[in-house]
Parts: sequence; structure tokens; C-alpha cells
Amino acid sequence: MQIELTKEQMIDLVKVVYLGNWMINGVRLQSERAGKFDEIEQAIYSQAAANGLGDMVELDSSCGEYFPTPGFEESEEIEGYKNDYDEETFWERLVDKMANRDFIAGFGEEAVKKMGERERFEKLYEFINKYEDYFEARGIDGLKAVDLDDL
Repeated sequence: MQIELTKEQMIDLVKVVYLGNWMINGVRLQSERAGKFDEIEQAIYSQAAANGLGDMVELDSSCGEYFPTPGFEESEEIEGYKNDYDEETFWERLVDKMANRDFIAGFGEEAVKKMGERERFEKLYEFINKYEDYFEARGIDGLKAVDLDDL
């Protein structure tokens, strides 16, 4: 298969591939990586390097693989995307976990299991809204760890 891209599109493709693989494999040990995404990344990086984007990716001759350059990886744009993603997912996961915990504690696990999908969603969403409003107003200052002496 052949895809024709402008230079700007290739630049954006390298960014998307880098960020996608960072999200998928960045949290995995080397032995647990989803290799098919590493393969796609290598294919795109090799094309980028062959098409004059050596400021974004470079070949490590010792292992024969392409890697993002430090300048690309640490650029304000790429760091901004990563930070935005981390920030959003942090708050979403925190709200979801706390809302689910309080929802089950408030109604009981058996009662929650008996609820219809719509009822469960509506009641859970009340907890989600409560936490979203709370953290939107207070941010991280609204969190306090208790029982730290128990650690």
C-alpha cells in the first residue's frame, strides 16, 4: 500500500505515531510492549528520516532502530500534548474511582446490581457531577490523604 503525504502531513503523522505509541507502550515494561505498534512506529520513522525529517527522528546504528530526537521528544508542543493528556486522564480517573466508590457505598453492592442501566447511570452521575464540581473548584488542594500513619 502506498500513501502520498505532504511534508506537513508527514510531520503530523510522526507526531501522531509518536504520541500514540507513547500512550500505548510508554507505561509497559520492554517485555510487555505491544510490538505491532513499535513496528508501525519504525516504518513511519524510517520514511520520515528518508524524507528529510532527521530533526524529528534518527537512526541508532548500534541497534538499527529509529528513535525520536531529543529536540522533537522534548519540544514544547509534544510535552504540551502529553501534559494535557495526563492532566485530563488523571482527573477523569480520580472522579470515576471516587464516584464509583461512594455510589456503591451509598446504595450497597446488591442494590446497585439490581438497578437497571438507566437508573444506575443516573444515580452514579450524581456522584460524578459532585466530584467534578468539587475538583473544578478546588483542584489538587481539595485532596488530602488520611491514614498516612497506617503505611
